[in-house]
Amino acid sequence: MLRRPRTPSPPPALRPLACPDEYGPGQRLANRLRQGFRTLLADRGANLSHGRKLPRLLREAGLHGMEAEYTDVRSG
Repeated sequence: MLRRPRTPSPPPALRPLACPDEYGPGQRLANRLRQGFRTLLADRGANLSHGRKLPRLLREAGLHGMEAEYTDVRSG
């Protein structure tokens, strides 16, 4: 069986919606929640791209063997 190579998911800023196909109130709520949470973090000074940069920054600081874990909690 041939499998297509898995492509990495785009950065969160390029995925502004949790549910691109808003077909009901649950999907609209998920999108509002995601946008609200990102706005809250940004308003409090959080670097929204820090999670993707942190492993590289740690290696550059001499901390080798550091890794990051990512779990996609969306269903489907």
